[in-house]
This record gives sequence, structure tokens and C-alpha cells, in this order.
Amino acid sequence: MIHAAIKTMALLLYDFRKKLLNIQMYPMVGWNSVQTKNSLKCYLHNFALAIMRKLFLAACIFFSCAACHNKEKQESKNLFGFRLNSIDQSQYDFAGIKKNKASVFIFLAPDCPLSQNYSLTLNTLADKFKEDTVFFYGIIAGKNFEKKEVEDFVNKFKIKIPVLLDEELNLAAYFDASKTPEVFVANSEGIILYKGAIDDWAIDLGQHRSVITQHYLEDALKNFVSDKEIPVKETKAVGCFIERNL
Repeated sequence: MIHAAIKTMALLLYDFRKKLLNIQMYPMVGWNSVQTKNSLKCYLHNFALAIMRKLFLAACIFFSCAACHNKEKQESKNLFGFRLNSIDQSQYDFAGIKKNKASVFIFLAPDCPLSQNYSLTLNTLADKFKEDTVFFYGIIAGKNFEKKEVEDFVNKFKIKIPVLLDEELNLAAYFDASKTPEVFVANSEGIILYKGAIDDWAIDLGQHRSVITQHYLEDALKNFVSDKEIPVKETKAVGCFIERNL
């Protein structure tokens, strides 16, 4: 439709140039005659009507394209509009997660030490909250990992939650995810309840505490399923950067 609008405007400009040339070629002799003046007046009137019709058509096409673009943009902002493939290549439709009381998305990377270290914690939390209809989903962002590499990661670290492939980084862009592991908790309306680190065990890559003092994700879920206010809604994720091919 955008091409149609451009084409219409191009034809409009072409006709405008053509009619200007016709006016310039109008015979100079007899311009003062009534017949000539009336003919010229009628000619210009019809020309103006043609211009207005084409401008109206171009405007309709333009605003129609703009409306379609805005609709697509709004749909892309809807969490439940996403569809991602799982590691077995079956498609996972996010429309189905509306039935969850909450959904936890964890961005992971097979080669990231912290993604590996937190696999047991994620399995434990997923088991703990599944009766509250809170479900966990692992997300592998980008195309930097071969299918076998992802499968080996899942099998080696015994990851029990579904692992989905965000190959085009669309979900990562939606959440503005930048690290692995990084978690995002959304309720049944798609509202983000918590985002950031799983807990405070990792201080930085290669550095960690001997004792965990803050269980951010677990505490957020506990408060949410108990209909209590989540005191900490955002923390800084620590981990490996998600690679984006520019």
C-alpha cells in the first residue's frame, strides 16, 4: 500500500507537469476572446478537480498505511501475540499463557556459566510454584547457538522447564533483556511484575557470595500468589551479555 501511495503521488506530479506544458502551448493569439477565456477557465477548473481527487486518494492511501503500521506496532507490543519455536521445533503460542496466574521468562545462554549455575534453582522454583499456576519458560535469544548446543545444555544441566528459541530477538527487544540469566515475571494481563536477577548470589561474572541474602524472584512470586505487594520490582541482572548482531 505504501508503494501505491508513492505511485499515485508520482502520477500526480507527472500530470501536473503535463498540464502545465499544455497551458504553456495554448495559442497566444485571441486570448482576449470570450470563447478562449471560457475554454481556459473550464480547463483550469477541471484540472483543479482532478488534482483534488488525486490528492484525496493519496491521503486515503497514506492514512490507511499509517493505520496498518500502528496496528502492527500495537500487536507487536502484546506479549500474548508472540510465537516461538521450542528446541524440538514445535511452535509455542503465547496466547496460551493467559491462563497462567503468572509467567516467568528467564533468558539463558548455553555457554554462560551463570545460566548453567542457576539451572537447579530454576527447576526448584518452577516445581514450587506450579500449583499456583505460575509457569517458567527458558528463552535462548539470537542465532549464536546450534540446535545441538542448546539440546546438550538442556540435557547436561537437567533443565525441566520449556526452552524456547527467540532467534530474531523479538522477545528480548520486547522485554529489553540484555543479560543471561535475566528474569521477567508477567501476570495474566501481560503486566511486568518483576524483572532482573534471580537472587543476589552473583556479584559479577566469576564473583559470588558465600551466602544468598536476597531471593528476589522467589520473594516476588511468594508475595504475588499471596496477593501481597511486591516490595522489590526491579533489580540489576548479573551475567553474560545477550549478543545482538548489528
